[in-house]
Amino acid sequence: MPHKVPTHICHMTHIDNLPSIITAGGLMSHTSIRQKGIGYTDISLQSVQEKRNKPVPCAAGGTLHDYVPFYFHPKNPMQYTIMKGNVAQYQNGIKELLLLCTTAQAIDEADIQFAFTDRHAVLALADFHSDLSDLNLLNWDILGAQYWNNFPDGREVRQAEFLAYKKVPWNLVHHIGVYDKVILQRVMDIIKASTHKPNVEVTPGWFF
Repeated sequence: MPHKVPTHICHMTHIDNLPSIITAGGLMSHTSIRQKGIGYTDISLQSVQEKRNKPVPCAAGGTLHDYVPFYFHPKNPMQYTIMKGNVAQYQNGIKELLLLCTTAQAIDEADIQFAFTDRHAVLALADFHSDLSDLNLLNWDILGAQYWNNFPDGREVRQAEFLAYKKVPWNLVHHIGVYDKVILQRVMDIIKASTHKPNVEVTPGWFF
């Protein structure tokens, strides 16, 4: 399966983080959030976060924490992990998760340095790339499938990452996928004062 152009990418976050994202002018890296002392609802696995000091061998260098992470498919193993209640500090399920979407091409056109991987970026076997022409090297059969369990290394590959250096401006977020109409209305209330208003849509196919 070839990759589609434009190549859609999604950042998963909690709805409580949306006001601070808009106030900050966009999605920021873990490093930038910590440096600015911005509070947030943390939906990450701490065991994985501890491994994200891994160096990035291309783009702007630094570590994984210096980049805003995106998935190539909104329905991913991390969302499943959250649904199953396996994130110690967050036990409220997936209904309040948002999928903030842009494209790899929009990141490139905005002159934001980026890298992407062929599997979960913390893994030793992960290959890093920083040229969009290398997107065809990824396994799009796995990245485009409804589920990943029937593929060898499916879980690892489904967690391939697109990494944008430091910050992704709010106006590059063109679409927000939500769980249901209740969350849609909450998002609409949050973004009503924002100059930039992404399309907000209930996307049941993006959630478990």
